[in-house]
Amino acid sequence: MPLLLHKNLNIMKTIITFSLFIFFITNIISGQTSIIKGIVKDENGEIIEKAIVICKEQEVISSLDGTYSIEIPSEKAVKITFSHPSFQAYSRRIMIRKKKVTFFSPKLTNKLTGLF
Repeated sequence: MPLLLHKNLNIMKTIITFSLFIFFITNIISGQTSIIKGIVKDENGEIIEKAIVICKEQEVISSLDGTYSIEIPSEKAVKITFSHPSFQAYSRRIMIRKKKVTFFSPKLTNKLTGLF
């Protein structure tokens, strides 16, 4: 009986150690990103719907009310680009601390403005 109890204790220790390892790895991985949110607008403050927002391999499209949210790597300078067929693309380098949410609302310039 004591030998069986000893084996069960070893199994329990292994399960607890493995669970703690998974918990810490998950926290480390999830803590390496941050979020940028905002509203894409034109130079007059009008909302731009369906603007494309790109950062690294991620791409999102602004909603009908111009809002967007994109996850970016933390603690690294990355380039975020906003584009739309009717507007000039706008890019900016940005760096955000871990697990932070930053609000950024760019103003895009109409492509037709430069023609007149």
